[in-house]
Amino acid sequence: GNIRVTGNLNLKPGIAAAPGTSYLLDNLSADPDVIISPSKIFSSTYESTAIIRLRRTSDNAELEFSGAEIAAGDDLTWIGSQTSFVKYVYDQSGNSKNVQQTNTSLQSQYTDASGNRIVMGDGNTAPQQIYGMSFPALGFTGTSGAAVLRLHGSSAFNALLRLGSSMIFGVSGNSSSPAGALGTPVIKINGTTLSPYTSGALYSAITGTDVTVRITGLDWSANSDWNGTAGAWLSYRSNPVQISSVALYNAEPSSADLDLIVSAFEAT
Repeated sequence: GNIRVTGNLNLKPGIAAAPGTSYLLDNLSADPDVIISPSKIFSSTYESTAIIRLRRTSDNAELEFSGAEIAAGDDLTWIGSQTSFVKYVYDQSGNSKNVQQTNTSLQSQYTDASGNRIVMGDGNTAPQQIYGMSFPALGFTGTSGAAVLRLHGSSAFNALLRLGSSMIFGVSGNSSSPAGALGTPVIKINGTTLSPYTSGALYSAITGTDVTVRITGLDWSANSDWNGTAGAWLSYRSNPVQISSVALYNAEPSSADLDLIVSAFEAT
């Protein structure tokens, strides 16, 4: 099951999945080792199981919400007209690789002062954003893994993934440094292969727009932190990339599976 926080927990009853509904993880031949989103449901389990844990500012109360509850607007009813923040986003793969940010000063903002959800980028393709959150140790050792990220690049950012001081897919303007620190994988931005394979080219391709980044041929073993005790950062809090969905594979899946993930991430 998912990791939960001890203390004053306020849990809501679940909502049953709609009969006949098809979910992404029902249709893949190989499930991701990690798949997260603060609002999208990829498995029937998460219709009634929490996908996110929020904190509202008026009293610092925390509450978890399932995908169905978010779709019904229960999160906004609980929050009211005030800001709120994201503490946990739960891994829907079942592997409990949940992303978290327990430092309240660093949490992703979920709603504005009027209680409206803060959407990613132009808001047309993703209902919510997260950044500056950390994974637990992933235990990845594969030499040909994969990742899919749905994101909106800001005008000033430095990493999609980060391990300590190591910028994994670090990006910056006019940089000729390699685009990744995990071998030389293939990066596709909205289906187009990144060329040249530089941080500057990655920066130009994703800045100021909602895009899907598809990465194959990841050599996780190139950085021992991925199979050690360290956790990776999702984006980086000081200059965040707005991210709405992430899937990670230790071993690269079929192209058909990656196509299905891309479609699910891009769906409105």
